[in-house]
Amino acid sequence: MSPPSLGTRLKHAIAGTPRRRRVAGLLALALGTFLVGYALTALVFLGASRPDVVTVPELRELSEPEARRRLEELGLRLGRGTALHHPSIREGAVIAQSPLPGSEIAPGSEVQVNLSRGPDRARVPDVRTLQAERARQVLERSGFSVELRERPDRRARGRIVTLEPAPGTVVNVPSRVVLVLSSGPPLVAVPAIGGQAEEAARLLLDQAGLRLQVGGYDPGSTQPPGVVVSQSPGPGASLPAGSVVVVTLAGPAPPAPPAEPAAEEPPPATQGAATAAPVG
Repeated sequence: MSPPSLGTRLKHAIAGTPRRRRVAGLLALALGTFLVGYALTALVFLGASRPDVVTVPELRELSEPEARRRLEELGLRLGRGTALHHPSIREGAVIAQSPLPGSEIAPGSEVQVNLSRGPDRARVPDVRTLQAERARQVLERSGFSVELRERPDRRARGRIVTLEPAPGTVVNVPSRVVLVLSSGPPLVAVPAIGGQAEEAARLLLDQAGLRLQVGGYDPGSTQPPGVVVSQSPGPGASLPAGSVVVVTLAGPAPPAPPAEPAAEEPPPATQGAATAAPVG
């Protein structure tokens, strides 16, 4: 035979003597009072420990009116901090905010934002007369990144040829400036100028980017006087542009120009002695 259930035992207890019924009523009253008190305590203390909060939204890259509207929809206020330059975010858009997105704050709190002033702008300095390393330092201190390139040029190797963008151009900062350096004069082929008169040979060399220099004369040559009978270096050689080709001309060397007479020095100034007349 199975034991009586809990419900059966309670029913018997309640249906028992008047004393038992009073005890059971007191227990039920105490239990109910405890439960009501616990509920009130939890409502007061737990509710007071965590007031209503608002999660801060993401505002970056929004315009100021858009950010303000987003905050007002959540019961928050917008405050403006210092505007700052930014290389990529458009002028007037939010670039930073405090508190950060995802933070929890009380309704009515202020969220401060910093708006973009757009990219900073600066004028490319003229550094063409400087040495390459010094020019690079000046450009970097002005907020530019520097890229070095080389190309053949009549200037000596390592000298600055130009800048891209050109000096004086106003551009965003930071941005890149290309510093074009000379890799040295380009090589040119020496033309054949043997048999040419001196002036014709000079013109041919000039067109090739070279210079003529008379190195001597050959009075025993069968060529007419003034004609190139030899050249150094010979035809087809490669020289840097601006180099000299030395030639020998047929005929005797021209007479040396007369020496200019030396300027005569003026005679030294003489001082006359003043003689006082005797007083008679």
